[in-house]
Amino acid sequence: MLSVTCLVALCLCATVNAQGYLEPSKGKPVQFPTFGVSLTPAEGWVRIFEGGAGHICRWAQMDAKTKNVSVLVVAETVPASGRSFDAYVEELRKNGGGRLEEKKALLDNEPASVVSAEAKTKGLGFRRGIIGHHGDNFYTLSVFAADNADHAAELENFRAGWKWMPLESPTKHLDLLEGPVPIGYGLLTIRVPKAMRPYPADKGTSCLGIHDYTKKKSVFFLNMASLAKPEELSAEVFTTRHAQALAEKLKLDKPPVSADPKCKVDCRMLETLKIDPAAFGAQGGGPAMATRYVLVFPDPKTVVQFTFTMEDKDTEAGVLYGALVEQIVRSIEKPAKKETPTK
Repeated sequence: MLSVTCLVALCLCATVNAQGYLEPSKGKPVQFPTFGVSLTPAEGWVRIFEGGAGHICRWAQMDAKTKNVSVLVVAETVPASGRSFDAYVEELRKNGGGRLEEKKALLDNEPASVVSAEAKTKGLGFRRGIIGHHGDNFYTLSVFAADNADHAAELENFRAGWKWMPLESPTKHLDLLEGPVPIGYGLLTIRVPKAMRPYPADKGTSCLGIHDYTKKKSVFFLNMASLAKPEELSAEVFTTRHAQALAEKLKLDKPPVSADPKCKVDCRMLETLKIDPAAFGAQGGGPAMATRYVLVFPDPKTVVQFTFTMEDKDTEAGVLYGALVEQIVRSIEKPAKKETPTK
């Protein structure tokens, strides 16, 4: 079986409760306006952290003793990007090693295809999926299980509570998770927007991003990486040298460095650097991108670099995302030390 700590992104601890995560559902609707969907999870299911950029949400049934996930329901979306719906369904059928069922399903009264598969390997595997096409995106509601049952009844409970809602820009939903999330193997905690999801990242790094489905592109990224720091170097000296190295690498002037007095940890912020959108593979131009580096010093030997990439502040969205950077940075702190009970 797959444990919660394996499923959770960014080394998140299974004991964390951040804005309703890892709490049993009460069977009430949960809205995801940046994805255009409202879902009513079955009562008692537990929401776990998303594992991919297109994940809307994930809900699990967990073994009471081992805390392992035994059944998992995943709602996700992906832009159609010119593909036909039938081609996408066939792609998922092949990837899941399943078969396309003749009987159709409905996602909020819109026709959807159903793919099912038998258990072929041990562990949590795909059992059944409902695939729909709404607007410019494909949507999938799938169930994964550790046993051999198809769990059609559990999936049906989630399908019955699926409702379409108007798709909204992430700029309207930049509020942070209420609970702190551990990162860097517990060195720090951070609060991030509810709309953020894990993105693929280089080895040894983590990446979160926000995809704007109204603009059909990802608009905000946060990369995190630990850097080694000689203990004898002060934070000021290390930051100055690092800023110079970044300037040389990017062939830009060395960015000014500042310290935010509202930060809860020892951190240094490098002023925003404008980047040509072509450097990020943007097609046909578009607004300039901006990158801001933030260095956090949790202990004398460690530096955590937070790299934010977003639209430049010359745009309305860029102003909002620039303010979001400050909110996120000011949420970073060291976890509270647990008191050792006295005898």
